[in-house]
Amino acid sequence: MKSWIRLNILLWLYGLLSFILFLCALPVLIYRIILKGKYRLSFKKRLGINIFSDVKQIKSGGFKLWLHSVSVGETLALIPLIHRIKMDFPKINVFLSTSTEAGQSIAKKHLEKDVDIFYMPLDIPVLQDRLLRRLNPNLILLAETELWPGLILLSKLKNIPVALIHGRLSEKSSNRYRLLKWFFSPVFRTLSFISVQSKTDYDRFMYLKIPPDNIFIDGSLKIDSLLEEINKDTNISIDRQKWFFDDNDIVWVCGSIHPPEINIILKTFRRMKMEYSNLYLIIAPRHPEACLELLENQLSGNESFLVYDGGNINKKCSVVIINCIGILKQLYSICDFAFIGGSLIPHGGQNILEAARFGKPVVFGPFMFNFNAITDIFLKTNIGVMVNHPDELKDVIKGWIDKINRDGRCSLMYNPRAIFSEYGGAVDKIISRLKIYLDKER
Repeated sequence: MKSWIRLNILLWLYGLLSFILFLCALPVLIYRIILKGKYRLSFKKRLGINIFSDVKQIKSGGFKLWLHSVSVGETLALIPLIHRIKMDFPKINVFLSTSTEAGQSIAKKHLEKDVDIFYMPLDIPVLQDRLLRRLNPNLILLAETELWPGLILLSKLKNIPVALIHGRLSEKSSNRYRLLKWFFSPVFRTLSFISVQSKTDYDRFMYLKIPPDNIFIDGSLKIDSLLEEINKDTNISIDRQKWFFDDNDIVWVCGSIHPPEINIILKTFRRMKMEYSNLYLIIAPRHPEACLELLENQLSGNESFLVYDGGNINKKCSVVIINCIGILKQLYSICDFAFIGGSLIPHGGQNILEAARFGKPVVFGPFMFNFNAITDIFLKTNIGVMVNHPDELKDVIKGWIDKINRDGRCSLMYNPRAIFSEYGGAVDKIISRLKIYLDKER
């Protein structure tokens, strides 16, 4: 009884605070919608309006499993798990929500035939309560960092089990949760189980007084996703000629670059280009609209460059700037080595497994805390290099170019299946934890 009262008090406090914060943020949201075009497709649904307009199974009977991921990377990581659930438990109705428009697009592209997809409303208890009453799920799985107190508390009070899968906890988030341990510890202790990616994540959850027998280290779903893609042999045509690169050219791809990293990349490239005339650079910004003008100003009057918008390329340039999305995998297929953006600044890095799909070595900065477990594998197996200073980046690139010129480009490549097979298995482990809920639905 005391626990039930305490959870209701926490829910009331969180509901009041979340509503006040929403009112404070509303003018900014409206500004971005009207003047910048952001959130136009998703804003109404994030408020719970027509949230199930495209959902077919909402009124169906049977067991309802709801998974939630925030955006693109988290959604892609769930694909092998969802495929396995649909294969092992075909009678289950599976629902997937995302928080972003990009996440919705990826989910519909890869999973629309298998699951019903909708937007997650804002974590304001009145919106989440309406969603739970309409969806009435039997089990909720939250992915990675999607620890929404309103949804978790409401579900506990409605006796709906909630678990965290593929969980991770950055040092920054861990410190914030520990600062407010009086609130977050009882919230997180209501989770049915927590499946994390690494020992580091395990330790950080332990600091929040989570029972140790309720936390499991199950590895990374992203590795299982990589292995599934390799096993399906979904090869992307490796066409260097499309980009006017010949066999003697060395191609460096910088993926998911953030604005503060541009100067470092260009400075390193210019120094290398003076020594190696056959070196070419492709820059794929994380957010093209934020980087395009800066890149053009930096390159104008210096190197030959072109901006690629997805059409045909009609000339060879020293630098190619990517101004479209969805082709990063193709770029990694044609490059000789790659730099992973978001790692030279305290952003946390980006997914380094995309380059690994094609056996390409990667270099990254010291800020890879969003991918700790996978980064450790890259460093342990010597297929990735971490640098702490721009001069170190230059030395790594120089070493790779010299090796290519001496031994051929294949000398840098490796077999991703051979390396990552021993690190897979996260899907199997998570499925084993779900059996207590799903076995009767076979």
